[in-house]
Amino acid sequence: MIAVSGQSCGALEALEAAADPRVKTAIIFNSGIMRGMPPEFMMKGPDGKTVTVIVPGTEETLKKLHTPVIYLIGGEKTSRIKTRKLIISKSKAFRYSTLTWTTLATTGR
Repeated sequence: MIAVSGQSCGALEALEAAADPRVKTAIIFNSGIMRGMPPEFMMKGPDGKTVTVIVPGTEETLKKLHTPVIYLIGGEKTSRIKTRKLIISKSKAFRYSTLTWTTLATTGR
């Protein structure tokens, strides 16, 4: 069984990797997604040659998810709460429950 995990920018890479059919779960810590970005675009590199830039963790990535994702954020007051709700609404794979650090501290779980 293969799982992927990442925090912040590394979580964007983990979301991208989670689209692979061999991956059975993903764990995302304190991250969002690259909203409004294309999955890839062209630009000139430092040497003047045109290169393809691949952007991990876009809204297109969410459409490819097929596996359970554990998404951990700091709580309802963090800047990532809107992103989490967007991720849940865009992905067919998500089944979720809200579990925040505050919940853990007050329930002892």
